[in-house]
Amino acid sequence: FFRAPPFAMPEWSLRQLLVCCTLMQVAWGAELKYPEEWHAVDGNGYIAFGEGNFSNFGFQTYTYDQGIPGRTFRVKPGEVLGLRLHNVLSALGTNYPCGQTAGEFCMAGTTNFHTHGLHVSSKGLETGLPHSGDDVFHGIGPGQQTQYRFDIPANHMGGTHWYHPHHHHSMALQTHGGAAGMLIVEDPDGHLPPEYAGMPERQLVISGFNLGTMQTMARSAEAHLLQNAESLALMAGRDNNVFLVNGQLDPTMTIEGGKWHRFRMLFAAVEQRLQVSITSLTN
Repeated sequence: FFRAPPFAMPEWSLRQLLVCCTLMQVAWGAELKYPEEWHAVDGNGYIAFGEGNFSNFGFQTYTYDQGIPGRTFRVKPGEVLGLRLHNVLSALGTNYPCGQTAGEFCMAGTTNFHTHGLHVSSKGLETGLPHSGDDVFHGIGPGQQTQYRFDIPANHMGGTHWYHPHHHHSMALQTHGGAAGMLIVEDPDGHLPPEYAGMPERQLVISGFNLGTMQTMARSAEAHLLQNAESLALMAGRDNNVFLVNGQLDPTMTIEGGKWHRFRMLFAAVEQRLQVSITSLTN
């Protein structure tokens, strides 16, 4: 598996991340799975922010609903996306305040919910509303819950977006740890030609993890999660710069040849970049 130095930009191809097998017997790993979906029309959603397995590396990390990535939220223009975020982390040894820790990272157990790409309000509890908006200053401590509401404008453009924690001083640790997911605003009816609207869809959440960076941040914050992430991986002979696709290591994706497919791709990482290209199996 490719190992890159911290903050490097590895020259990966799409084939190296996942194998698109066109009716051929090619298998690198388990068949690619897709995140669970939650549609805004189904009512209020629920997310548990807490601990979960970091792949099969033998240690725990920050997750939504104990998985990497979190579920995919789908919403249409004019709809309301409502969800309750429950911080199920233990209050013991997880949430040292700023000033008690050695560096800039602190309050590792405090979280919130932030979106990228939505044209929505940040107004919420702090302005007297019964729910929170997209407010990065709102904090949800261990054991606490918050109701969120996002009113999607009727003229909102369709798109592929994402969400993650954004509480200052803990955002990088939690997001880099794996707490992130895809958020899709559907294209309005008739917005796309039928040939595009009817394409089979593939959701790819590609996550980049530099375990050395994660371990450094965790130790600085005195967080109980990820304090030995790199050390444990190296002792087990594993890589310390890891890329997962929908939470899987080296998965295989089988698709039917002769068809157009719509790929929704999200790269979730901290201080890493990724260049993606398509490479022929014969080249």
